[in-house]
Amino acid sequence: MTAESVTFELPETIKVEECHTLDEFIRSAADRAIVLDGHRVRKFSGLAAQLIAAHQGTRHEANVRMSITLPSQALTDALATLDLSHLLHGDRGGE
Repeated sequence: MTAESVTFELPETIKVEECHTLDEFIRSAADRAIVLDGHRVRKFSGLAAQLIAAHQGTRHEANVRMSITLPSQALTDALATLDLSHLLHGDRGGE
């Protein structure tokens, strides 16, 4: 793993198109640590949460960090509703 990290600023509203862009970004990051900046999020979909959870699990297994920073209240609430608050901590929910 390299020391360089890359940042993706999550948009205010995450629709299917934005999920596709996020997926491409994460895949292109290869072995670099990823920081997802969540300060702008106003509406966060279950699809986006599933995408992040899946990639976070895969990256965790490869020992490559992915974290969410500056989560908005809307992002925090959405992840709590989906029982995915652990994504805010960069872990896999107790593993």
